[in-house]
Amino acid sequence: MNIELRLWNAKRQKIKASDIIEFSHGSNLSEKFRITVTKLHLAQDFTALCSQIDCRTAGFSSPVELAAVLADFYPLKRQKEYGVVGIEIMLNAPTMLE
Repeated sequence: MNIELRLWNAKRQKIKASDIIEFSHGSNLSEKFRITVTKLHLAQDFTALCSQIDCRTAGFSSPVELAAVLADFYPLKRQKEYGVVGIEIMLNAPTMLE
């Protein structure tokens, strides 16, 4: 299990548990993979979200590190405006996608 962290903006508000989402690999956009959303964790900001999730599942060693790194991408003002979401995901069986 992994958790992807994002703002809870209009685009993310369409995501529901059991949705299947296709991603492109960051360094190779032609390489794609699918995940299944297993659960959504909502909070006012990333600091509050850390009380609901284990930060290690999102790739961070501590709540302090998580909040500091994500503040560079999502300023606290935007976190408070939209709220935030931890999208719990499961990688689907590998398939070649076109």
